[in-house]
Amino acid sequence: MKDGIVGGVRVRDLDAQIATIRGTAAEELAKRHYVVGRITYHEEHWRMLGWPSGADRTGIIVWIKPRVTPGNTADVRQYHLENDQFPQQTTLDQWYDEAQFESYRKLGYDSVLAALPRWQGPFGRTQVRTYFEALPTR
Repeated sequence: MKDGIVGGVRVRDLDAQIATIRGTAAEELAKRHYVVGRITYHEEHWRMLGWPSGADRTGIIVWIKPRVTPGNTADVRQYHLENDQFPQQTTLDQWYDEAQFESYRKLGYDSVLAALPRWQGPFGRTQVRTYFEALPTR
């Protein structure tokens, strides 16, 4: 993604980091599961969202991309070695086995925890659980 305007928001600082979640060669593992950039909402877009005028229109964007890294567990890395398309396998084949299901589940879990390291542990999990339980269901 080039720094620029996307949907009424100027996105910055992602270009230099994207290689860390992609790797430079097909067989290379990614260096991390996420990148962090800065966003600035254009005033018109800010007003359309109904947010207060005069407030700071800057924010942070976190892009979490489930990719296999050296820090993933051995079973996830082994599944990747045996299935070179993982974690980008086609969804045309809906018949997946336990190893594939567990590898995707664990990779997603690890990817989110990598982006939210301060929320690991009992206190942090309580914060995350409380947040998601408070979300409206409709």
